[in-house]
Amino acid sequence: MDDLQGNFSTQPCSSPILGRETTKHSPPGVGEIQRGLNSPIPHKSRSISEWFLRGILLLAGLLVGFVCVEVFFRVRESKVEINPYALCFYTHNGQRISTAEGPLKLAISPFTLYKNLPNQKTETFTINSLGFRGPEVDPVRGPKPRAIMVGGSAVFGLGAHSDMETLVACLQRRNSGAEWINAGVCGFLAGQELAYTVTELIDLQPDLIVVYDGWNDFFGAWFHKYALGHQKTREELRSNLFVLTQIETELLANYKSQTQISSATARFFGALLHRSRAYSEIRKSLFKPNNAVPPIPDRTAETIPPSSDYLQDLVDVYTGIILKFRDLCRARNVVFLLVFQPDLGQKQFHTEEEKQIVLHMETFLRENYSDYGNDFHILYGEFIKRSANVLEQQGISVLNVGDISPFSESQNTVFEDIVHTNPTGNELISGIIFNRLKEIRARTGTSPDE
Repeated sequence: MDDLQGNFSTQPCSSPILGRETTKHSPPGVGEIQRGLNSPIPHKSRSISEWFLRGILLLAGLLVGFVCVEVFFRVRESKVEINPYALCFYTHNGQRISTAEGPLKLAISPFTLYKNLPNQKTETFTINSLGFRGPEVDPVRGPKPRAIMVGGSAVFGLGAHSDMETLVACLQRRNSGAEWINAGVCGFLAGQELAYTVTELIDLQPDLIVVYDGWNDFFGAWFHKYALGHQKTREELRSNLFVLTQIETELLANYKSQTQISSATARFFGALLHRSRAYSEIRKSLFKPNNAVPPIPDRTAETIPPSSDYLQDLVDVYTGIILKFRDLCRARNVVFLLVFQPDLGQKQFHTEEEKQIVLHMETFLRENYSDYGNDFHILYGEFIKRSANVLEQQGISVLNVGDISPFSESQNTVFEDIVHTNPTGNELISGIIFNRLKEIRARTGTSPDE
């Protein structure tokens, strides 16, 4: 017992709470504090750095992917056939001013708003130093009689694969004893053609002027309210307001970018995105129009019937311009002929190719002009009929190609689209025009080449 008590008395007493011997700690020294400051970054800070690095890598990957997609679309685009008649606007001295890209260059002009930029040559067309499609023209008239045809894209030869396939070229082959000049400019209205003739063409001393138009004047006025938000006033019917509005829009955007920081910034980024083919494809995919447009009722004639004041306004303005043409030609002793441009709707028989053209055009118009109806061709015919009645009473020679049976009853495909004739159609119409000119010459007692 004494031994046991002695042993117990000599053992150290442990803490009943900790179960181990308690120790005392001295306060940290300066060295320990310094080592603490130099210790590794805590785990939370490392996580932020890792996520930041991952974000940088993700952005870099997206950028590389976008560049690859951009290259893909640009390579694919380079293989797509470019429309040889796509338009692009330039200043009068050849500086580009439009974002649209096209081989056919139009220059701003003081009297006609725009016209063909001189000295152009592509695989499809040639524009000479005076701005006319085809070979060079000497401003000084030679021994041959000189004939000038004015009009819009149908005269210029939209759709022709070469200068030799245009309507004017066909007339030149039929009437080799005269010199024919192609003064057509895409999109021209009758008022622009008159201004062009007064300020430039009449100085070429022509013996004959053939005006080939009507469709642009009617179509542009009839659907103007759907394109620009309002129906043309009587005064606006005299001008090509659609092109003028586009030019004014660009001028207004340029002014805002020079005077407003927000507009300048938006235009800068807009220009960058405009250059991106990938962005263009993505935008087209996201905002792709619904092609499954249900048929709509033919409301055009009901909204503005053929007897309406608006249609009569179109006739009055158009015939007023043509009468000025007549007066100018009379004053200069120039023979004048007005030819109404036909459209596919005036043809009685449609080939399978022409049926597809009509279907495509009607689909396009339903998507862009919701009130379009199949009666547009009827309305255009009414416009021609009324205009012809007024002008013939004033002694003007008028030719409505749509009324001539070789054209209206043709079993061939003669149209490139709803209003532009193909080489076969140009040959056909050139024969119709040439026959009418022979009738006019017979009445005046001169030969066809005079």
